[in-house]
Amino acid sequence: MKIKDYAKIQSNFDDLVKNMNTSRSKSIIDSHGGVPRFFVKILCDLEDFIALRKKDKAASKKLSAKQGRSLNRMGLSLRKHNKQYEKLMIEYRANPGASSSEEESDDDEDSSDSDSDSDSSSSSSGSSSSSSSSSSVSVAKKKSSRPRADSVSLISL
Repeated sequence: MKIKDYAKIQSNFDDLVKNMNTSRSKSIIDSHGGVPRFFVKILCDLEDFIALRKKDKAASKKLSAKQGRSLNRMGLSLRKHNKQYEKLMIEYRANPGASSSEEESDDDEDSSDSDSDSDSSSSSSGSSSSSSSSSSVSVAKKKSSRPRADSVSLISL
C-alpha cells in the first residue's frame, strides 16, 4: 500500500482470502474463537485505502491501465468479500484497540509475575554475563592491536 501498487495488493489479497477459505484454516479459526483480529484490521485498512484512492479522480486518471483495472477490481472484490465480515468490521472501527488492549493487559499481568521471578535470576546471571562480555572485549582489543597488512599500507600513503 505504501508504494500504491494496486496489482500487487490485489494478488496478495486474493491469496489471503484463498488461504482463509480453506477447510483446514476454517477449522483452526473456529477452534480458536473466530476470525483473527489482524484479518479484520487488514480488511478495514484496505477498504479505507481503496475508498481514498478512488475519490482522488486526478490521480486515478494518471494510473496505468493495469493499475487502474486492479484498483477498480480491488474495490469491487472488497465490497463483495467484506459483507460476511461487516459486523466484525463495525466492532473494530468502533473500538480498534479494545481486544488487543485487553489481551495486552492480561499478558502484562502474567509477565509481571514472571518478571519478579526472572529479576532474581537475572541479577545472578547478569554478573557472569558482564564478565564474559569484558573478556570478549579484551580479546577484540588484542586482535585489533595487531596491524593488518592492508592497514599498514594505508597509513604509509
